[in-house]
Amino acid sequence: MSEQSISSTDTISLLADLLWQEPLPKELEITILPFPENDEIDASSFIKDGIHLGIHAPHVPLIASNIRSAYRKYRSIILLQDGNGGRGISDDIVCKYMDCISCLLLLCPDHATAWADRRRLLQLRYRTLKDASVNYDGLSFWDDEIRYMNLLFTQHSKAPNAWGHRKWVFRQVLLIFQSLLFKDRNTGAARKLLQWCTHEIALCSVIAEKYPKNYYAWTYRGFLMKTIVQNLDVKNDDNNSREEVCSFLQSELDFIFSWLFHHVSDHSAAHYGGEVASSLLLLQTSTSGKNQIRENFLLSSSQLLEKFSSHEVIWIWRRICFRVTFDSYCIEQSNVNKDTIRCIDSLVQDEIAFGTSFAKTSEPSHTIEKRDLQCQRYFSMRYLIWILRYALRHSNKLDSDYSSLHEKWTFLIRERVQEYKQVYSCDNDDPVGPSMPALLFETICYGDEYG
Repeated sequence: MSEQSISSTDTISLLADLLWQEPLPKELEITILPFPENDEIDASSFIKDGIHLGIHAPHVPLIASNIRSAYRKYRSIILLQDGNGGRGISDDIVCKYMDCISCLLLLCPDHATAWADRRRLLQLRYRTLKDASVNYDGLSFWDDEIRYMNLLFTQHSKAPNAWGHRKWVFRQVLLIFQSLLFKDRNTGAARKLLQWCTHEIALCSVIAEKYPKNYYAWTYRGFLMKTIVQNLDVKNDDNNSREEVCSFLQSELDFIFSWLFHHVSDHSAAHYGGEVASSLLLLQTSTSGKNQIRENFLLSSSQLLEKFSSHEVIWIWRRICFRVTFDSYCIEQSNVNKDTIRCIDSLVQDEIAFGTSFAKTSEPSHTIEKRDLQCQRYFSMRYLIWILRYALRHSNKLDSDYSSLHEKWTFLIRERVQEYKQVYSCDNDDPVGPSMPALLFETICYGDEYG
């Protein structure tokens, strides 16, 4: 064994011992540790204080290089010994290889090959434990992996391969729950699955709060939400399950309203909220329940815009609210009738009036500065055009009577544009000055996809 290999093994041993030392670490930080400067890797390259694990940042390149060397060595051994589905590999090599991968991923969280090898080793361990015990449920096995992922995310919250691995782990847990549900629906597995998902969703909230605009956390949260809807028995007249899922979705929707109030630039949160609202409306069976959801949906959006009208994401959220509401009317029944047409007509006209109220605000006030007012005008005019374009683009969902609304809505928009042009024709500093209304109106026929 070369000197480099010995150094690599010692590095892994030092770090792996800290990973499994009680109390188990829950926070990882790569930082400059308060020790004398030393170019060599030794015990002072790592520190553990309670649940906090620290790695000396200046040593990270050398540590990572050493661990990668060990990783390549163990991987070549595994490939040589691999046979019979991996069962020919000695337990000692498997344990050392897993420790090596655990240490490597703390420093290189997007090492796709290491994640793939980790999944392979986890499946090998799980099969071994399951074969050894007939009644082995497997949930406790995946708890350790979830704990490791939680630790890694405290330092690397936006690593896509790490989030992909977490989704893979959840799918393994889901297979266990599905097996329990298949055997007996009265085992409480459905409730445990909901609890597991709720715990994972709580983690997403913590990560998104600590590391803002985290696309991967919101994508994973959407995956969990869809898992709950698809795997709990909401389509087979199981009213209890349906009520639980609807209650969960309503709580998620309420959470998004609150979240956007404090995170006005979070695109991912807004799009997740749209997915939740769509699912909730699909599961809601009563017309009064659907109407209440739509009403609250648009009302909460209005409240956000009253306070944050100069923020683009809040206007995008309004678009999502309109789109979900519009689509829910279209799919509410197989044959759209005249009542539905009237509801959609009323919705569009109300939104035109709503957008116009922001576009026509003429003077800055103590609540809105000039620059914010300019942004408000711009986003509200884009919203007006977008409404019409969206409605016309989806007119094929409705009967021929709907075509008559085209001319009426176009006239309404043209009228608002002309009013806007007259009010602001002298405002040369306005980014949506006299030429912009005509340009916006042209997007009805020629403009970009977003209006």
